[in-house]
Amino acid sequence: MIIKRKEVKAEWWLKEVRNMRCCVPDCTAFKSQPHHLLKMRWRDDLIIPLCARHHTFGKDSIHVLDELNFMKQHNFNIYEYLFKVMLPAYEQAKANRG
Repeated sequence: MIIKRKEVKAEWWLKEVRNMRCCVPDCTAFKSQPHHLLKMRWRDDLIIPLCARHHTFGKDSIHVLDELNFMKQHNFNIYEYLFKVMLPAYEQAKANRG
């Protein structure tokens, strides 16, 4: 049995996320880079906004630490944030697009 992956591409959502504040608590950066959770680059709906430092450049960035250690380092559950904040925002933004 072959399982086909569900591809969700939404450039409009990526642009919107780039204008969101970094989701890491106490971070004040207002421009973000979308981070695809679980390395699922084919799912633009499964993203969180991270500033450049928390995404790629800092010693405590998600690409340096990996997702699990990033959550421990920042005492922040990125999956909870995805399901409680980002997915509802995505669905609302998609509905507003018509």
